[in-house]
Amino acid sequence: MTKPTRYWIEFSDPLLGNAIGLGCGISALDEAQARQILEQQVFSKLGHLQIKSIQSDIDIGSLNQNKVIPNMGDVTVIGVWFPHGF
Repeated sequence: MTKPTRYWIEFSDPLLGNAIGLGCGISALDEAQARQILEQQVFSKLGHLQIKSIQSDIDIGSLNQNKVIPNMGDVTVIGVWFPHGF
């Protein structure tokens, strides 16, 4: 069974005061699926945000240690793992 890839997505105009301003973590089988999850689960609630960058195979240790790491979900399951609520 293929394990999902961890994607970290940052936005050009992050929403201030919202966890999505830090970025969005999604696990998916490929970038196309990550974008689909982003559209269906995140943009459907927040509206479309301009994507600044998408990093694949993100080292979760490189993410914000105070806000992202303690608040992320299971990165081995397909779907949004940061922020919660999607």
